[in-house]
Amino acid sequence: MGHALLDNTALVTHLHALTLEWQLTERLQGRLGLDPVASPLLQRALVSTQPLARSEAAAFLSTQVRWCHAQRGMGLPLAELPAELLDIALYTLRTLAGFEPALAERAGVVEDELRRSHDEASTRIGLATKLLATLSQEGGHQGLSISDAGVPLFLTAVATASNQSRDSVLRYTHRSQAVRLALAFRAAGLDDREVRAQVAAFDPSCALPDGLAQIDAVEAAAILSAPPQPRPYAL
Repeated sequence: MGHALLDNTALVTHLHALTLEWQLTERLQGRLGLDPVASPLLQRALVSTQPLARSEAAAFLSTQVRWCHAQRGMGLPLAELPAELLDIALYTLRTLAGFEPALAERAGVVEDELRRSHDEASTRIGLATKLLATLSQEGGHQGLSISDAGVPLFLTAVATASNQSRDSVLRYTHRSQAVRLALAFRAAGLDDREVRAQVAAFDPSCALPDGLAQIDAVEAAAILSAPPQPRPYAL
């Protein structure tokens, strides 16, 4: 089954992004002392005067703890997949089980249970999105500081504010993609000083080009959304 699942590019891309997130979590825990679970932002939300924020923070905390345990064991519950990727995984399971009659009935039961219980809004990323939306009612750039928000909430906040996919933002965190990460921060509304501070949190040795300061949020989003230009063949 593993080989069949790995044939799907969208699923592989998502799983690779989650691997990058865990590597980033471990790296920043070691270098910046970032708690993988309870960031300062999440701790404040847990004692917020807003009952909804407290409830959503507690729900996210639980899912983040489970996710960290799963990553240490190199696992991921199917229920944590986005709906379209869960469909792919279940279709693959059902197709392969069809070749083994003894497995087909059990696969059908598992699929039915997952489809009945799956709620994308209750996944780790869904809960992070809801929590940030609730906190944003207080104003300001909620979640757009890695040292305050922690890795999972920060990634979700940047993706939402810049109108990029979360998996894309994760790819931008690689040091070879520092300019695209800076553009995502600009698209999310951070000024030049804030952009440079956030990029430095990932890589203190990174030197960004001066021209980034002249690119506004709309231009940054357009650059990120533009399809890559083909490189000319070398003669």
